[in-house]
Amino acid sequence: MSWLIFVDKSDDRNISYVSVLIIADSNKANVYSGIVKWVKHSKKLGKKKTSYFNDFPGRYSQVLPLIEVSRAFSYFKGSNIRAMWFT
Repeated sequence: MSWLIFVDKSDDRNISYVSVLIIADSNKANVYSGIVKWVKHSKKLGKKKTSYFNDFPGRYSQVLPLIEVSRAFSYFKGSNIRAMWFT
């Protein structure tokens, strides 16, 4: 079985965030079609940012069954990584 691994790192002043998603290659089309219309970069949301983040958990829960691993980590810059588990 093949896997697709997605890693994203974002920085916010003194804190960095890293997220990891792992999906089976066989679910690639389903995950893509499930998120392509609503995943946006927060810098491009403008005034819609609040409603986007309010709607995100419901939209994410629709594709979550197709995701094998979903993890997010936050850490203060210059320190060790601390884990926050979301699934």
